[in-house]
Amino acid sequence: VHLTNLIFSSQVWHASHLPLWTPFIFNGFPQIADMQVAVFYPVTLLIGLFSVFSQSLLFWQTVFHFALAGFGMYLFVRHITRVPLAGIFSGVAYMFSGFMIGHASHVGMHSTAAWIPIVLLLAHYTLEKKEWFYACAMGVAAGIAILAGHFQTAVFMLFAVFLYAACAIAITWRRERAFPMKQSALMLCAIVMMSLISAIQLLPTLELTAQSQRAGISLELAQTESLSPGSLRGLITANHNNAAFGDYTGPWDRTQNYLFLGITTLFLAATALLMQRKTEQRWIVWFFTGLAGIAVLYALGKYGFLHQYFYLLPLFDKMRAPSNMMIVFTVAITALAGTGLASLFRANTKGKWFAFAAVVVLVAELLPYAMLSELMYARKNPETLFQKPWIVFACTVFQNWIEISRKYFPCTILQGITRLHFSVRRHMKMLWCKRRNSLILAG
Repeated sequence: VHLTNLIFSSQVWHASHLPLWTPFIFNGFPQIADMQVAVFYPVTLLIGLFSVFSQSLLFWQTVFHFALAGFGMYLFVRHITRVPLAGIFSGVAYMFSGFMIGHASHVGMHSTAAWIPIVLLLAHYTLEKKEWFYACAMGVAAGIAILAGHFQTAVFMLFAVFLYAACAIAITWRRERAFPMKQSALMLCAIVMMSLISAIQLLPTLELTAQSQRAGISLELAQTESLSPGSLRGLITANHNNAAFGDYTGPWDRTQNYLFLGITTLFLAATALLMQRKTEQRWIVWFFTGLAGIAVLYALGKYGFLHQYFYLLPLFDKMRAPSNMMIVFTVAITALAGTGLASLFRANTKGKWFAFAAVVVLVAELLPYAMLSELMYARKNPETLFQKPWIVFACTVFQNWIEISRKYFPCTILQGITRLHFSVRRHMKMLWCKRRNSLILAG
């Protein structure tokens, strides 16, 4: 999506002009005002200034944002759990999640989603260390994410990040019994910095929006492309309704119905909730649990009850496709899964081996479907698009792996989960017996 616009913008830059207008859309269109073209997004801007966009360049830009998404989630989860393997697990889970794979062809949405963990990390640093540097860095990262080119994903990102900040400030207020003025000022600084950086794109975009149907859409239109409840099965079924490959049989567009996260990720996310008493910052577990619930209820749109209330809020009344809120669900669940793995890491003497095995199982569960998915290559044959023998070879290998895993892999996952469950139960029982004996001796 938008490849031709990116090519046009880079050609205009090379002609030493600003891509204000394109004559190739309708009777002319304000190129600079279309947020999804991402004229001022640093990545596309640098590529456009030094080269002319092509399919191959866009491919490597997409690869870069996959890496950015995974690395950002790794840094965030590693920091909040202090367990590097938990960070690696969450990074892999987010990078190869159904949402990131499904929307790889939606350049602006994919690029914006890649920045969410980094903005979350900087928000956490800002509130934890209470330094102006991190507040400015958060504002810069959020501003760049807005420039990446997808208004709706940017709004969802800001909703999640500032809700996270509000919860952290509220907890600090309750603990210290004094309103945290500096933390609030730091968040205000981040908002100002974000607004200044993104203003070059937002001002022309808002002017264009005021003259389009997005200036005011009905609730009925806003709820188009709501997430069908049946599509939630795709969280654990990799090719539900043939969303990844084959002849798609599900509702509306397949990109918004590819939600695969895997059994391993969902199991560890549930583990985080069950073992939240062993977590240093319990409120983070409860926050991401609540955030995941809010995201699903919003994504259901007309099939649920929550979207109609969000529709009353500014900005939310200008967006359709509630199903795209599943990006927030994906962020919350992958962060929870890392927290759950960290809890198991600390609760078991062989925690390092458990964590390493979980990462290996996750890669084996997600990577084959990610590499083979038609959505990864904009629904085209990768050989036709890029003519790279290694891509064709990788897809062949993963195709054979999927055929094998359909027979054996589900059993392997269930066996591993069962063993892990009984190991944790045995360990918790031992801890309870030790505590009981110590209380008896103390009495």
